[in-house]
Amino acid sequence: MSFTAEEVSSKIGVSAIKIDNKTLETVNEISNKYPTKIFNLDMLDAKWKTFTFRNKIKNMNNITPSHLINFFKQIDEQCKQQQITMIIDDDTSLANSFVESKQEEIGDKRSMETSTATEENELKKIKTEDTNTDINQYQGGKIKEEAVERIGDDFVTFNANFKNKLKETVKGEDSLTNEEKVLKHLSYKIKKSSTSSKDVVIVNDKSTRENFKIFRESTSSLSKILDAQLSTKEHFHEKLELSDPTVQSQSAIFCVGRIVNDSVTELEPTFERSNLALETSRKTGIGRRIKIDVNNLKYGDLYLGQVVLCKGRNVTGEEFIIDEIVKSEKAINDEAMEDEEEAFENFKICTINGPLCSDSSLDYTLFANFVEKLNKTIKPDYLIINGPLLDITNKCISSGMIPPIITTLADGSEIIENVETLDDIFNKLVFPLLLKISTSTKIILTPHATDTLSVYSSYPQPSYEARLFEKMTNVYLLPNPGFISLNGVNFAINNIDIFKNMKTIDLSNDTKKNKFKLISDIMVENKNAYPLYPTIPSLNEDLGSSKRFKDMFDIPDTKFDDITKEGVIRLLGCTKQKLNKNINTHVSTSIPEDFLDGIHMIIHNSGFVPHLELLNQQGCTINTNGFYNGDKLGYYGEVHVSNTNIDVKIVKL
Repeated sequence: MSFTAEEVSSKIGVSAIKIDNKTLETVNEISNKYPTKIFNLDMLDAKWKTFTFRNKIKNMNNITPSHLINFFKQIDEQCKQQQITMIIDDDTSLANSFVESKQEEIGDKRSMETSTATEENELKKIKTEDTNTDINQYQGGKIKEEAVERIGDDFVTFNANFKNKLKETVKGEDSLTNEEKVLKHLSYKIKKSSTSSKDVVIVNDKSTRENFKIFRESTSSLSKILDAQLSTKEHFHEKLELSDPTVQSQSAIFCVGRIVNDSVTELEPTFERSNLALETSRKTGIGRRIKIDVNNLKYGDLYLGQVVLCKGRNVTGEEFIIDEIVKSEKAINDEAMEDEEEAFENFKICTINGPLCSDSSLDYTLFANFVEKLNKTIKPDYLIINGPLLDITNKCISSGMIPPIITTLADGSEIIENVETLDDIFNKLVFPLLLKISTSTKIILTPHATDTLSVYSSYPQPSYEARLFEKMTNVYLLPNPGFISLNGVNFAINNIDIFKNMKTIDLSNDTKKNKFKLISDIMVENKNAYPLYPTIPSLNEDLGSSKRFKDMFDIPDTKFDDITKEGVIRLLGCTKQKLNKNINTHVSTSIPEDFLDGIHMIIHNSGFVPHLELLNQQGCTINTNGFYNGDKLGYYGEVHVSNTNIDVKIVKL
């Protein structure tokens, strides 16, 4: 099929610009190369908007023929990749003659399946070696050979969580493993910070639901919180006679400020040494900013939003040269750790992260099997579950194609039920499995930003509504982030992927630093579960134009007299979760004062590889990935507390 220049220009919104012959030839070549399902003019509008955004083209008068050629070259490459995927997946929408003509070009997948066992083993060996190298480089250290041997075949699955680093994924298992396969093990001593009585649970949640924001925080509220952080730091170091770093000074001064980005557009910051500035408080510097020079600093780490006490000079009046960043005193006194140690009661904790089913189905069978294993084998005193319990990004939910629920009775007969609301899915699929958990196990639940059970999609979040679990007597509901003390052991639960969001500048250029340990230490040192500010643009995604969610707005004919107020709120809340993923700077992310004498464990829910690392002050940080990662099974954590020891391990599901 051939197109005219006017047809092409009208579809990409540049009708005022003439499509030259060379560009038109390129378009027609692409059109003749691929079927209509892969390439058509209707698809160009959205792709052209993406192209102009990424190339920062705001004025269409600045479009040149080279822009158009590059654009259609990208379209050609995208169509090629889509064509290969459709042929390999045996897409029936493609004509047989077309598939046969392309099979030889891309290679028939059926011939690949008949490769010899020797070739497959060699390929698997090469992939394992490559993934070992990737994980070693990323974590900044060599994994011990005995650890690799202990993991064995599971090592490839472990590394499959590197979405940006691995080129190959491994098919997940169809059932839970009977043999306990420990990924990593860690033991350490702690000092108790609370009562030693058995079964004492203290939930540290002094905030009310009114303190949280369903959408973004207001500008006035945000500025007050940010300034309060600076004022608190200044008050803590008021004996040092703090000065304004924006005022010219030939001698060294002490000042408090926030590390911010100094680029022209903060929506697309370039976070590097040359683009840093220091923001002052209203009291000291009326909120002004000054460019900073950190070349004199030889060690440490910087990140956006970091509140620092620094020593330096502003010789020219235009730049503040930092000579030293003064560290705060350690929250834990080392001498106190040498005092007489008080023994803990023996108890066991199990931790898992949602989602609890694969992202392409609503099959909770494997979670049901895990509950059975939990009751018969693991038998923990406490079970910590980080949401989402029901994920809004699940393909069945986001598309609206929810299959009926089939319940098998004791006599073998089946009951087929259709679901009408998201609450129905939770009540008929997830809640019955939670009820099967032994009542001797206390369940601790923390929500997630993609959880359909919460209308709060902005982090931080309040806890789940108590009405959802009123039939259960062994449940504790935490906000996100949550802080809880179990028999004197302090846990901080941060149900957000902070490792993905937080970028740091290493002043010492040490490539061997462990990112998981570093960021967890920063959380403790800054007494905040999410010290980063501002959040990066990708966190606040605009999904309004996504065709994937268009069905949400196609509301069928309904008798609105039958819809309750709660039902409308639930519908609007889930719609809003599709369109809004915000992270607010909020006082609720601050670590409570009761916990400042010691956090014994930080529990994360991150898509990066599972990790288990000791913290600088005391305690450890652990991430087990989700119960499911896409369509693959993940890991869970086991924590044993006895006397003054904590024994932690990550176990494959």
